[in-house]
Amino acid sequence: MLKDKPLPTNEAEWEQQLEQLNLTVPAHQAELGLSAGDLVRLNAAAVNFAYLRNMADIVEDAKQAFTTYKRNIMNGPETGNFEPPVFTAIVMPELAEPGIIPWTRNLIQRIKNSTGFTQELGEEFGLLEQVPDPFNPGDIVPELKLKALIDGKVEIKFSKQGLAAMKVFRRKKGESAWADAGTYTNSPGIDPATAPGGEPEAFEYRGILLDKNEPVTQYSPVYTIVTNP
Repeated sequence: MLKDKPLPTNEAEWEQQLEQLNLTVPAHQAELGLSAGDLVRLNAAAVNFAYLRNMADIVEDAKQAFTTYKRNIMNGPETGNFEPPVFTAIVMPELAEPGIIPWTRNLIQRIKNSTGFTQELGEEFGLLEQVPDPFNPGDIVPELKLKALIDGKVEIKFSKQGLAAMKVFRRKKGESAWADAGTYTNSPGIDPATAPGGEPEAFEYRGILLDKNEPVTQYSPVYTIVTNP
């Protein structure tokens, strides 16, 4: 699914948008109902915009060079050969018509309102973008990482994947009923699976993620671990 892409908010984004329009729109002039004059102005807008942004960097460098030159001439040292900076003349590469950004906004609206405009063209022109699939917790299969600690405890590592907590269940291997092994809001969780000093036991674990205290994902796979009393 596609939606309107927000208009650029800075010069770098406008330069990129103008370049993309200038590269893609001319091939669809007829179906969009654009005139030859529209394409000439679009090309001039793209070329001049890029030129002005590049020239701004050149002017800034020249300004800094002049500041250094002025400081040296005014304050010394008294020896040395200091060459004044050379300022580049501003010569627009194409006919310079003012108001590139408002004109481009208007052109974009005309393109979108054209009877020949399609979603495919909107994506090609950089005017439409894909809407990400909505987050569906029901598609998540969480994972657990288990580690047997001393004194019969089991460390449970997990990712909440943006949800509230992990609810973990435990059962002795070979049994059918699951017991609550805790709800953990932070990883790792520690489950005191068996009392210290007993015999090693094999346990199975599984977990499910919660949102607002309600299970919202699938169960994790079942994991087996032997405790270390």
